[in-house]
Amino acid sequence: MTTKRKHALVAERKDTGGLNGDDLFKVAAIHASGYMLNMSVAGAGYTAIAKLFALPGASSIMYGVMMPYHSAYTHDYYRKTCGYDQNLDKLDVPAVSKKSTDNMASSLWFNMNPMSHDVVYQAGVAVSAALQTNRERRGSDHVWMSVFTHEGMQSQHLDLTGHDRATQEQIVSDSLIHFLIKCLGVEDLVSDGVGVNPWLEGRVLE
Repeated sequence: MTTKRKHALVAERKDTGGLNGDDLFKVAAIHASGYMLNMSVAGAGYTAIAKLFALPGASSIMYGVMMPYHSAYTHDYYRKTCGYDQNLDKLDVPAVSKKSTDNMASSLWFNMNPMSHDVVYQAGVAVSAALQTNRERRGSDHVWMSVFTHEGMQSQHLDLTGHDRATQEQIVSDSLIHFLIKCLGVEDLVSDGVGVNPWLEGRVLE
């Protein structure tokens, strides 16, 4: 896509929802992807959700968002949504893991109702993060995010150690926006450099 067309994508919008600069380009690209998103974010990623809703027209791309937070509710939500054994006192895998976010993303996709309007594609998006906390918790600070579409599953795992909680939220939210741009195939809609996630260097985990 030409630079002229990229700028037109933003210029066509009379209301920017308070977004500006690179954020506006990135969120506008997601809005123009043709995908309807069903999302679940646990632990972090809330700033990204706010940005997706800030731009007018969010109802055309946002199917729904769940934000399980308290550990008891999160475990119950994952059991019910992902089909884990209802009799388990705890999840058989950690909530912040590839298996959990992959299962959640695919469940979100399969649970979407067929659309009767012009939306062509659908995506289940799951984020689960372990951040800095004032309570005892095992394991390191990290985040898993997964996106499931008709083309299959894509997942990303990032290390969040060495940062305060506010910076961790920024890393997760910025990375989620960039990951959606990649997974939804709209990298050509953002200007050169805007589609590069500066947080990835040294943080991508297996």
